[in-house]
Amino acid sequence: MTLSQATEANWRRLQPDTANKLKSRANKTRSAKVIYPLEYLRCRENLAFAEKVSALAQQKELSREKVIYSIAYLLLKKHNILNQEHVQTVLAQYSWQYDNELVELNDVPLDEWDILGFIYQCMQSEGEKNINGSYFTPEDTAKKMLQDYKIAAHENFLDPACGSGSFLLAANVQSPEQLWGCDLDETAVFIAKVNLLCKYKAHKFIPQIYQHDFLQDEFGKLFEQRFDYIAANPPWGAKNNQAVNTEFGKIKDTFSLFLLKSYTLLKNSGQMSFLLPQAILNVKSHKNIRSFMLKCCLKSIEYISGSFTGVMTGYVNINLCKSAAGKSFLMIKDSGSVQMDVDDIKATPDYIFSYKSKQDTMLIRKIERQKKYDLSESIFALGIVTGDNAKKLFDTPQTDSEAVYTGKEVRRYSLLPPRKYLFYDREQFQQIAPDEYYRAGEKLVYKFISKELVFAYDNSGSLLLNSANMIIPRIPELGIKTVLALLNSDVLRYYYKVQFSDVKVLKSNIAKLPLPHISAACRQEIEKIIDQLSVGNMDNHTRLQDCICKSYKISDTEADYIRSTL
Repeated sequence: MTLSQATEANWRRLQPDTANKLKSRANKTRSAKVIYPLEYLRCRENLAFAEKVSALAQQKELSREKVIYSIAYLLLKKHNILNQEHVQTVLAQYSWQYDNELVELNDVPLDEWDILGFIYQCMQSEGEKNINGSYFTPEDTAKKMLQDYKIAAHENFLDPACGSGSFLLAANVQSPEQLWGCDLDETAVFIAKVNLLCKYKAHKFIPQIYQHDFLQDEFGKLFEQRFDYIAANPPWGAKNNQAVNTEFGKIKDTFSLFLLKSYTLLKNSGQMSFLLPQAILNVKSHKNIRSFMLKCCLKSIEYISGSFTGVMTGYVNINLCKSAAGKSFLMIKDSGSVQMDVDDIKATPDYIFSYKSKQDTMLIRKIERQKKYDLSESIFALGIVTGDNAKKLFDTPQTDSEAVYTGKEVRRYSLLPPRKYLFYDREQFQQIAPDEYYRAGEKLVYKFISKELVFAYDNSGSLLLNSANMIIPRIPELGIKTVLALLNSDVLRYYYKVQFSDVKVLKSNIAKLPLPHISAACRQEIEKIIDQLSVGNMDNHTRLQDCICKSYKISDTEADYIRSTL
């Protein structure tokens, strides 16, 4: 992910302190912060060795290549294979040199999963990792994804984005000559080779791992074969320079292109598993790759627990087989699993994949059948992007300043008192909505970073920061307070959670929410209760939910189930 031209233009116009901004966590692509991915270590005590190496490297101003080559040399020596001919052949492929002090360290952890890969990650800034999408797969995740692979002696395995070799190490093969790998990062490829040499030290072999751009056409010619099994954690954040035209439409995300290319290299009846961000399941921009998945034999989608240090999104294991498309697939989450119908997914406008039980599927369809309105014709607007919150926001009122609401003050039905203030000079902001939207007589404010719907009513014409966005509904038959009640209702909160399961409340998802017909009598009752809720009187909250459930024709039993999932 890189800065947009509009953002860069605004920064040039406003002349902010971009040197510090580009190195902050808010802009991860330029962040100089170093991250220690502790989830990658088998034993946390081995962090001490990595810290010792890092300290020596900084003290002596050693290059990354020299550090990695030195620790690799040390590992090969400790495994008693350094002087073997095939090992020397691999080392001779690189012109790097070792550091005498590093190769004499005595406490290198031979029991660690990939100490070289861990050290290499610790030597990369957050910005580098974000731009390259370079997050190595921890041992437990790699092994879990490959646990059902039964690789026979005559079969082969490929990781087209192997990094330091996690999946190659996790693959259960009889011979390392069954393993193939590829990565664009020369140092990562070197580490992967050393890792395999150490794991299969009883074998005399040259690791079949190549420094190469997998997405280039020449890659297939490099191997001149197809594969029985493929597994990968391809770059997530990286983008292809231009969208690629495919039979499924234009695709730009690198991880999606890796998925498509890998499928072409899979043998008939071959199997592949890809570790991908959860966004692939529901974000509109990934609809085309979901179309591809639905035309394949999709075996399962499993939500993977845990996370990568420095990465907010969750991730899933997409498991495909190269055979005729099936009618269903398994969706696995936590300790449960459900069989999903492919036709049900195809029936959704954007081919949304979400974990639903049979009861969920029945309820979603029932809620959608009651749809009479939606918010697609309403006004949506973003809160203010100041361009420099540290300088432009204040914790206390200043002369001529104005309160601005953030996502933290958004509660259901009403806003908490503001905690931030700014000078409302529209020319000094990086991004801002038309003034009349902020000053509207009535508007709905919603929390943008949230896993669920949280909407508040505002009739004070207040300003909003970009963590609190707004809607001005255009459904005269319902009225803004009735829309507020529906958006905060148990029914639509449940619907949103099951259908979209996102950490951001997106305009595209809100606009599709099914709103029912509300009788005039019911509307009057709803608006009366909303006025009470807005001042903190929650006495009639249950009555409000009952009224909305009736509008959606939800039974008491179904209402109890909905509440149990929230």
